[in-house]
Amino acid sequence: MELCGHYSLAEGRRGFLDRPPLCSRAGLLAYLDAVHATRGVAKARRAAGLVIDGSASPMESSLALLLCLPTRWGGYGLPRPILNGQLTLSPGAARIVGQRRCSPDLSWPQRRVAMEYLGREYHGEFGRDLSRVLGLRRDGWRVELVGIGQLRNQAAATELARRLNRHLRGRDLVLPPSKEGKRTLLRESLLPFGHVWDDEGNAMPSLRPSWVLPASGSL
Repeated sequence: MELCGHYSLAEGRRGFLDRPPLCSRAGLLAYLDAVHATRGVAKARRAAGLVIDGSASPMESSLALLLCLPTRWGGYGLPRPILNGQLTLSPGAARIVGQRRCSPDLSWPQRRVAMEYLGREYHGEFGRDLSRVLGLRRDGWRVELVGIGQLRNQAAATELARRLNRHLRGRDLVLPPSKEGKRTLLRESLLPFGHVWDDEGNAMPSLRPSWVLPASGSL
């Protein structure tokens, strides 16, 4: 996701730097086709097939993977979104947003469903984010909002996935109870929980990059 996104992980409180994508999902798959006889290509193709282009932050990548990875791996198996895809607003919505185009974090245009991640650093202008939500809703979009607190809480994350599935597929989300442990492990591997572990398994304080923190006044 990072290779095909608009960021690179970096030291410091923000935790990442902005930059153009280094490649695309299609480019990765084309390269792997060209070296198909190389050892490990089959596994690399499976991984590349899960990539979604266009992520603008680490949390967008984590959110998309959490929602869309197969249920057998602990994900929720939702349809793949478009990340930061540009949408053209109606004149009425444009007056609310203050511009004719906007780019939701995650969107499913065919179903007119979008999601915004509310974080402190990357989405610092909370009022602008809410104006974008209002504009999209004015145009008939169903927009869900999420913060790090909801993603860390498995019950809340599951409820969010259920809501999205009803929007996207018109039915409830059926999750195998036997995969509950995998869902927990996936969340813990994708999401920062505010600490790291030393060699003996002891929790150590860490700098929490600001992209994991909720925006002021948000969820």
